[in-house]
Amino acid sequence: MQKLFLAITTAAFIISCSTVPPEPLRVNASTWIGCEPFFLARELGYYDNKPIELIETTFVQDQHRAFLNDEFDMLCTSLDATLELIDNKADTRVFLVLDVSHGADALVVQAEIENIADLKGKTIGIPPFPLARLLLTRALETADLSIEDVELVDLEIVDQEAPFQSKEIDAAVTFEPARSSLIASGAKLLFDSSQVPGEIVDVLIGSQSLGSTHAQQIKILLDGWFKALDEIEKNPKESIELMAKREGISPDQFEQALQGLQLIGLKDNQAIFDRTDTDFIEGMRRLSVFLEKTEIIQNEIDPITIFEEKPLNEF
Repeated sequence: MQKLFLAITTAAFIISCSTVPPEPLRVNASTWIGCEPFFLARELGYYDNKPIELIETTFVQDQHRAFLNDEFDMLCTSLDATLELIDNKADTRVFLVLDVSHGADALVVQAEIENIADLKGKTIGIPPFPLARLLLTRALETADLSIEDVELVDLEIVDQEAPFQSKEIDAAVTFEPARSSLIASGAKLLFDSSQVPGEIVDVLIGSQSLGSTHAQQIKILLDGWFKALDEIEKNPKESIELMAKREGISPDQFEQALQGLQLIGLKDNQAIFDRTDTDFIEGMRRLSVFLEKTEIIQNEIDPITIFEEKPLNEF
């Protein structure tokens, strides 16, 4: 009788353990159109009753600080920020490429400024992260200018419109949806990311160990991303309406912003992760060289070493 009781108790314990829900995967994303497919996936119910928790942070600096402090598991951020974070957290890896900018990031100027050369000595509002400095550097290079030839004012994207309208700044490095908003109110587009192909990229990152400890959750997260991209393709009007509402802009503004961005699906991710997309890898290398030369990172990082392939191989 005692043996029977022990067997039943052991079986009940095993069943109990096997049904314990996995820890939720905490994923942080900023207000950015390239992150919206994750939130669309949540809106469409792909993460209902699933161990996925999406967290939104407005300011990039807050995101990075929280990531380094392990306040969440994964982060949607730019590739340049990823390389910078690796300097402080060496086991950081890329699990998915989210988007490539083809115009969504831009340098806009006051209407009276005719060309890049006219920016010499002018005041430029710039968000405090490397990607913005990269875009501005590439723009200035076209007129044989450098960062030293202009006056920089640190301005978060959400704080740019008022000083631009009052002409406290002559130009701004910005991205969607603020880019479209500034242009609609009279700003002139002078340079954008379509002129630096492959260098401005957003990715999903986390610690390398997540590929083992949270494999189930990551597969669910990525599956939601791919399903959301399919939904955007099949039902663009409804999808754009949902994403625009969350971003606080009109569907027309969102659609226009989306035209400057390539959202990266399964096939293109696989080409990047298996290194067959050589143009993308070369763009990453140019970015790493820039960050090392400008002393944003201590050492140049070989981009092919920062991909965690295991979760993507499940598809």
